[in-house]
Amino acid sequence: EGAQTTVAVHDRGGNPPMRIMYLDGNHQANNSAPTAFVHHRIGALPVMLHQAPTTALVVGLGGGATPAAVARHNFDVVELSAAVVAGSNFFKDINFDLLSRPNVHLHVDDGRNFMLMGRKKYDVITADIILPRHAGAGGERRMTVSATGWSAPVAPAAVERLGPELSAARRLRRRLVEVMVYDSSFVTDDL
Repeated sequence: EGAQTTVAVHDRGGNPPMRIMYLDGNHQANNSAPTAFVHHRIGALPVMLHQAPTTALVVGLGGGATPAAVARHNFDVVELSAAVVAGSNFFKDINFDLLSRPNVHLHVDDGRNFMLMGRKKYDVITADIILPRHAGAGGERRMTVSATGWSAPVAPAAVERLGPELSAARRLRRRLVEVMVYDSSFVTDDL
């Protein structure tokens, strides 16, 4: 139990068995092959869209599958809840034990505030998908930033943290033209 959320990790029997993370009773992550597949792609896509990324920021750790796909680069991951960080240790099979890697730098902080207060520039900024109806999502869809930008409450902070070679993203601050949106409304709590 943490100040921001209560984290529960449950091992569900069955064929195949599944480990599930709940935040305040809502499904957050699991280690099923289909879910890991999707989250690994969510992390990999913005990295593949950049010509030569060397730094990245992932907002939201969850079970760690999304940031695991970025782990070959030098990157920061920001997670609001220390309890979620502890819970991610139960998902090393899908997050490849990313928190023990020397190129991964964990910050327990609010993602938006981290970007507003920091000075570091990133080649890629991505956010783990959070269902809008779950606590902490603020009713907004989570989006990915690469060379294009975000259209979410964190957009101004994210655009300011992108590196100088992505100046096109800065111009899109007021008028985002190409925004890659991952709409998770098709996902159910039975995952």
